[in-house]
Amino acid sequence: MSGQTAAVESVQSLAHDGTFPPVSDLSMIRLSVPARIGSMIFPVCLTDKDDEMVNEDNSSCVTTGWGTRKSTLDLHADIMHMARVKSLSEKACKTGWGDGFSMKFLLCTDAAASTSCLGDSGAPLMCANNGVYYLVGLTTGGGKKCEPQKPAVFTRVSAHHSWIQHFIKNA
Repeated sequence: MSGQTAAVESVQSLAHDGTFPPVSDLSMIRLSVPARIGSMIFPVCLTDKDDEMVNEDNSSCVTTGWGTRKSTLDLHADIMHMARVKSLSEKACKTGWGDGFSMKFLLCTDAAASTSCLGDSGAPLMCANNGVYYLVGLTTGGGKKCEPQKPAVFTRVSAHHSWIQHFIKNA
């Protein structure tokens, strides 16, 4: 497996609103040269409508990352891991995170694969729709000690679709 290195040309971030979980935990990175698309690096689709994909009953989602595999180990994995996760309802998310949790800007999944407590902040949450995977979330947070009652929290990408499109068009 060969890697790629590219300098970062610019970073654009949404202003943090001071809440937890934050509703605006998102940055866009522009590379100095385009990434070389291949068998290990490929684009993911974006959508401004993800309600069906993140529905608790219908979701088929995965998250990936290089964080540790157990909350009790202080080691960094050298291979990417993938976990299938189940989207949770807003009620279940509020049970774990309180009444301030809003699915307008956030998503949450079962804590069994909570990458957010294992060093993978920013990791993607991708859900399938008709066999095509879409980026629907980015890991934002979770329980500090991987507590099972604390669902993994993701920034909802569709909530920021127009901001992302604006960034891409003004490149």
